[in-house]
Amino acid sequence: MNRWLIVVLLLAVHAALLWHSAIRKSATVDELSHLAGGLYAVTTGDFRITRVDPPFQNVFCALFTAALCDYELDFDNESWNKGIWNGSGDRLLESNPDNIHDLLMAGRMGSMTLSVLLCLLIFIWAKDLWGWSASLCVLTLTVFEPNLLAHGKLITTDTGTIFFYTLTGYLCWRFYQKPNWWILIAVGASAAGAWLCKHSGLLLFPALLVVFLILPKPDIFKLPECCTRLSVLMQKALTSVALLFVICAAGFFTIWAGYGFEVGDSIPGRLPKDSELWSESRTPLLYATYILGIEDVVKFDPDNPNDSLWRLLSNYTPAFSHWEGFFSTRLILKQGHLGYLMGRFSYTGFVYYYPVLFLIKTPLPLLFLFGYGVVILARRKMKTGQNALVVMFVVPCVYLLILMFFNTAAIGYRHALPLLPYLLILCGGAAASYVFKMKEIRWRAAFFALVAWCVLEALLTHPHYITYFNTLAGGSKNGRHFAIDSNLDWGQDLILLKEFIQEHELGEPYLFYFGPKSLPDAYGVPHHILKDAGHLPPGTYVISATFLQGVGAGAWMEPLEIFRRREPDAYITPALMVYEKKY
Repeated sequence: MNRWLIVVLLLAVHAALLWHSAIRKSATVDELSHLAGGLYAVTTGDFRITRVDPPFQNVFCALFTAALCDYELDFDNESWNKGIWNGSGDRLLESNPDNIHDLLMAGRMGSMTLSVLLCLLIFIWAKDLWGWSASLCVLTLTVFEPNLLAHGKLITTDTGTIFFYTLTGYLCWRFYQKPNWWILIAVGASAAGAWLCKHSGLLLFPALLVVFLILPKPDIFKLPECCTRLSVLMQKALTSVALLFVICAAGFFTIWAGYGFEVGDSIPGRLPKDSELWSESRTPLLYATYILGIEDVVKFDPDNPNDSLWRLLSNYTPAFSHWEGFFSTRLILKQGHLGYLMGRFSYTGFVYYYPVLFLIKTPLPLLFLFGYGVVILARRKMKTGQNALVVMFVVPCVYLLILMFFNTAAIGYRHALPLLPYLLILCGGAAASYVFKMKEIRWRAAFFALVAWCVLEALLTHPHYITYFNTLAGGSKNGRHFAIDSNLDWGQDLILLKEFIQEHELGEPYLFYFGPKSLPDAYGVPHHILKDAGHLPPGTYVISATFLQGVGAGAWMEPLEIFRRREPDAYITPALMVYEKKY
């Protein structure tokens, strides 16, 4: 069989799993807002809705919706007038109540396309490093990886970020394999692509600087004669900074192009105090005026629309929406976000959050293969070359360290998924390549058994990939005791809930749903909403795992304790549970 045919078949399997899972899942918590932001941008060329979450994946998905569906947008609302992302999904639902899931499915095709491209990219890099046989194994592991299948079908910012993080690493490695100015520019454009998907894409730039400082100076760059008298270390530092400057220049142009070469604020009538970009820009200037002794001369007025700094920023800043969104995101992270891990709550995150989730959200056979690959690389049984090893170690490590110590939003393992392709290619590829060089049949049999185990795990989990937890956590049904939110329950099971209610003739159960309040009605789910937190009447209760554990529960936190202490009477999915209260 032609080897490329195997690749195509595996990619087709990945697409089929994504599609079938997507049609069985309702809109998750944020999806409609992401889609709305993309549709507003595609329709008007205005990116005001996509500031907190940058536009690339939202717009890419919206292009599919715009091409395949008819839709309406409401421009007479606060979300549009003030550029507020939260609530824009509700406005989209209000304008398109009869075909909202059709709009969603069309948009999800964009994310699925990115997920298939990610699988192809991982295969290409693995093939360049390890050859055909090992790369086909890596591709198989990627195609059936449950976390990639969970988020590869959703209109969020995750799959695009993972793709560009991987592409940036690949291009950086290619640059050191064969230095070329165009490849270096492509590295900058790809890093900017990650930032155009999610503001955490910024972390690629310091990671690339570390790579430049470690690896030998490329032949294409020569320092001026006056710098040759400096120490070797200083020359290396100057070269690294110069390479980073080229990347930043290419990245800035890419970001500006991603916003349609936007200049200034597109929202009329805003005051300086409404802008985080103005607030953050003012801070260093206040220090400067104080040091220079001119604080009484130069004034910054948050209530004055003619404030000189505000006029400069709001009229002449390239890609204004991007920088405004970046600083708004910083403010959100400073304020904290309620997170949950193993029975504990925190507004400032957990340092061990992502390592723990890696251990319980990654299939056990994949953990074994990763560990085996690390041992092989550490013992130098297989060699990738210095360039690949540095790039594939530094980029994910810098990202992980910053994520662990500075990210206050402990709301999902998905934020750490950009690390996964590097592990699949480096460790999974090393393990596969080493096994294929061994003569003992038993080691090959053990390796293929682990690969088959990975495939089986994915098939048994289908279509509930978001809820996946491995055996270390006690499986998906026990996952709520470890982590919730986008790790388990993201409001994705309303379609299955409706079917369960009809099949079991439950009438209108009491519903505690983690997600937009308008979605159950949009999907035609019969239900009652209780308003008195002091009284739980007898009847059937359907409770989201995230709500049950306390995130979003509010005044219901204490009343729901009676359900929290016992096992459900039935599972619709691991994210939605049924309880009967008899008195």
